[in-house]
Amino acid sequence: MQKFTLLLLIGATLALSGCVFSVSPLYTAKDVVYDAALEGVWARSGDTSTWAFQKGVDSSYKVVVTEGENPSPFVAHLVQLGGHRFLDICPETSGLDNLKQAELYKAGLIPGHLFLKMLQITPTLRMKVLDDEWVEGLLKKDPKALAHEEMEGGKLVLTAPTAALQAFMMQNWDTPAAWNTESSELRHK
Repeated sequence: MQKFTLLLLIGATLALSGCVFSVSPLYTAKDVVYDAALEGVWARSGDTSTWAFQKGVDSSYKVVVTEGENPSPFVAHLVQLGGHRFLDICPETSGLDNLKQAELYKAGLIPGHLFLKMLQITPTLRMKVLDDEWVEGLLKKDPKALAHEEMEGGKLVLTAPTAALQAFMMQNWDTPAAWNTESSELRHK
């Protein structure tokens, strides 16, 4: 049986480079927090892409990332681990409705979680994504550092359970090379 296919909708919709996906979320119910300051439409200066956050079910957010005329819906959770915050975003299945692919193809796609390090929410939204080259190098040196699979084409997918992901993120919060050097900085529209 071929390895499963990871849904890469996020990669096409984010202007952030270096994405590492996970099949498990970064949160449990006790780790989720809600911050109303995140609600609204955010945009990069001089860029037409936007991130629109609105309150979702329970303490989640509905997020629509739009690039040009291409909106991509996500479900997001703001995760509090110790004194640090992360954003866990995962494609909402309604985004598959617009794909012009056969139903069998769509059935083989598995939504992946993407984790963003939240540096601040106000006055600007600043976040960084885990650096895929750093993770790849770490896992080549120490394959047991975090459970993962290498997909066809060489893309790494984290398969570790939530507790292991949380420990890994906390351990590497202050590791500069672990996070993309440039943060995404968005302003309220």
